[in-house]
Amino acid sequence: MSANENLMADLPADVNQLKDHLALVLHLNMGLQNQVHQLELHIQQMRLTVASQQLTHLIEELRTRNEDLEMENNQLEAIIETFDFMAISTSGAFYAILL
Repeated sequence: MSANENLMADLPADVNQLKDHLALVLHLNMGLQNQVHQLELHIQQMRLTVASQQLTHLIEELRTRNEDLEMENNQLEAIIETFDFMAISTSGAFYAILL
């Protein structure tokens, strides 16, 4: 058998070996694609978690600020009521003096 005939005889085995390697590479590629997809989902979930934590923190800050403003408002209402009472008392006393 000549060298050329030997190469031709080995060709089907070489082709089959290449097919096996290709199948293995494709299988590994699919596995890697699945891992990439899982990582993308994980990253997206982490981003949502971070965004959720930031929103929760912002909501807490707004609640605290709202409570501070409500206390300030209550103090101002008390001051206004005191001035109203003083104004009524003063005008009543002034009216009594005029009579």
